[in-house]
Amino acid sequence: YIQDVNSHALVKRVHETLSSQGLSEAEFLDLCAAPGGKSIGLAFLGHTGVAMDESPKRLEIMKENLTRLGLTEKIRIHGPKDIR
Repeated sequence: YIQDVNSHALVKRVHETLSSQGLSEAEFLDLCAAPGGKSIGLAFLGHTGVAMDESPKRLEIMKENLTRLGLTEKIRIHGPKDIR
């Protein structure tokens, strides 16, 4: 999965911080998540979490990415209809 350098640096930092604090099992919450680069990066490193975005179109791209990469069980997606 191609990821820009800033997203990669953030994923690496979050993973290292959680691991160093003994929180490798902690779930993440990614707001404005679509198309999923940061969430997917964290999932590849073994984390699970929730990804949210207000754009249904971008969430569809994220769902396609998760399916293609076999990560649908690691990330739960919520969109505008789920936020009340």
